[in-house]
Amino acid sequence: MEKIDTRVPLVHGLGVEAVTSLREASAGLVEALGLSVRDGETGIVWRAGDTRAVSQLARDELAAGEGAIVSRKRGDWAERAGRLTLSYSDRDRDYQTATALAVAPRGERYAGAETGLVLDPADAGAVAEALLRAMRRGEDGLDFALPPSMLALEAGDMVAVEGQADGPFVIGSVRDGAVRQVAASAHGGTINGVTSAPERRTPQVSPPIAVTPVITIAHLPAADGGTELVAAAMSDPWPGPISLRDTETGAELARLTGGGTLGALEQPLVAGPTGMWDRAGEIVVALHGGHLASAERQAVLAASNRLAVETDGGHWELVGFENAELVDVSTYRLRGLLRGQDGTRVDAAAAGNRVMIVNSTCVRLAVPQSALGDTRTLLAYAGPRDAEGAALGVDVDIGTALPLAPVHLRAVRDASGDIVLSWMRRGRVGGNGWTYGDIPLDVTPERYRVSIHIFGALVRVEEVGTPGWVYSEAQQTVDFGGSSSDFTFTIQQVSPVLGAGLAAQGVYP
Repeated sequence: MEKIDTRVPLVHGLGVEAVTSLREASAGLVEALGLSVRDGETGIVWRAGDTRAVSQLARDELAAGEGAIVSRKRGDWAERAGRLTLSYSDRDRDYQTATALAVAPRGERYAGAETGLVLDPADAGAVAEALLRAMRRGEDGLDFALPPSMLALEAGDMVAVEGQADGPFVIGSVRDGAVRQVAASAHGGTINGVTSAPERRTPQVSPPIAVTPVITIAHLPAADGGTELVAAAMSDPWPGPISLRDTETGAELARLTGGGTLGALEQPLVAGPTGMWDRAGEIVVALHGGHLASAERQAVLAASNRLAVETDGGHWELVGFENAELVDVSTYRLRGLLRGQDGTRVDAAAAGNRVMIVNSTCVRLAVPQSALGDTRTLLAYAGPRDAEGAALGVDVDIGTALPLAPVHLRAVRDASGDIVLSWMRRGRVGGNGWTYGDIPLDVTPERYRVSIHIFGALVRVEEVGTPGWVYSEAQQTVDFGGSSSDFTFTIQQVSPVLGAGLAAQGVYP
């Protein structure tokens, strides 16, 4: 055995039922952690794709192989798995068989995976999500050939090929000959987890009296473009693991194993700027327990110090903060704000509205598109002494999943009297990239709704397939009785499933 790259989450054991080779015995581990396997000079090499080291391949660097220079394979989106159940051994329950469920925002097909791994429940959830991501993206692959001079590229390396979108791609196999035939698949993402071994949890002694924990559940955008329920709880004394279960089936959806950081707004929060640091605004919160700390600016930009705030509009806004100042007992003043993070909507919030620090103590539940716009009810069982559970109603707001409002709206009259409207779309997935070119489309086909208003009254609605529209002088005459002097307009990107998205408003002139 030559090398094993460090990967998370931590695997505590692997069940092997018969005499077999190391390669076959480790197949479940390789699949769960998204590793690539190849034979090295001194033994087997397990490698993980590293998105920080992607080799850029120009088309003229590829070799002419047995077929096309580049062959792209894409699976049918309608056939992709939407749910995956992972079977594993839970070391905290005497290695009994347990399951973890991962749900994608789209797709109805069920899939199962049995890896033989010994995991903690939190890490099992991360593995299930990673397996589902890899399964959904693994059907997207490339076949191409490299010249013999490119011997440095091996299985496990990540490449981006000129002219091929939705990369990077992980090399799965290399067949050497006159040219090097390469098979690669789309990168399914990495697994987030702990980097050091946690202490083994021991059975907790339940408090002698029943307790009612404070549980907060926020509906927030997810990293894959869908949405998720983010839950945290706090209680003193802690009742033991809090189980969140489905009211219809009784199946456990998530388990809260430690107290989170919850509280309420001490002062009203007004709407603030987005896309920049808010140095003038501040948030004052009173916590039920726990502590807050300041963070470096780069850490906040990298998603540290995230506060979910319940707004007066009924949705949740995610706010980053740089400075946390203790001003009273369990009361903090937060400054250096980043409003509307992860595509959440900026809104005002009254004093007393709930807040929650989004961190590793929270659990996440994916929300399928079919559940949007409804109220979901969960049952929370506070520790082993709670036999009845408490019902928790969560509004699954459809606005959290709608296409984002476009930006950079412009309206310019040309020499002919026509008014040219233009804008730039935003995306919930891949919108933070700084590479050249346009961001990926969240929804297809690309459609926009343009609405013209005068003195608040709607006078025209048009739908277009490109980020621009010409408001002709003839149309202005119909709407205004002549060339328009001033009006307002809104632009919405339209989803074929969810409908018109969040609106951006512009003013002419």
